[in-house]
Amino acid sequence: MDNTKNIIHSLGKIPVLYGLDADELKVVLSICKPETYNKDMTLFHQGSPSHDMYILLSGQIEIVTEQQGCICTLGSCDLFGEIGLITQQTRSASAVTLTECKLLKINHVQFNLLTGTHPRISAILMKNISTNLASHVLRMNNALALEHIPQEKHDTLSEHESLILFSQSSDDESSH
Repeated sequence: MDNTKNIIHSLGKIPVLYGLDADELKVVLSICKPETYNKDMTLFHQGSPSHDMYILLSGQIEIVTEQQGCICTLGSCDLFGEIGLITQQTRSASAVTLTECKLLKINHVQFNLLTGTHPRISAILMKNISTNLASHVLRMNNALALEHIPQEKHDTLSEHESLILFSQSSDDESSH
């Protein structure tokens, strides 16, 4: 399997990208900016402006609020920052790295251009983002009355796959 096929295969494991074909995954990858954060770094603070959404490729991130402290811990393939990306409201929580993290960052301007010019990609991403947000709401409410709703399990990326995605995004970024 060549590098491009490896990248597309790995992208397909990320729940927010489920349902996109190989060409659509390449379009999404083209707007992703790879970033690396060391342990104990704050990506953003609760109340700060919100312009980006993130896909965590490797590592762990804690989402915390001033009122509740840690509300969840995220791992490989998890999405966060999507509320602010869509609403442009200030951040509802802070994000702090627990380990070194490799992420793909999607800026709201690039996201809006993509969704405005690719209606099928837009519909799939918005459905997947909505599903992700619904999952957060259920988890946050402890959903005791809704335990019959199965929790979605998703694949995770191997260290090798996250490095391939991160490297490809870096290559794409430098070619712009």
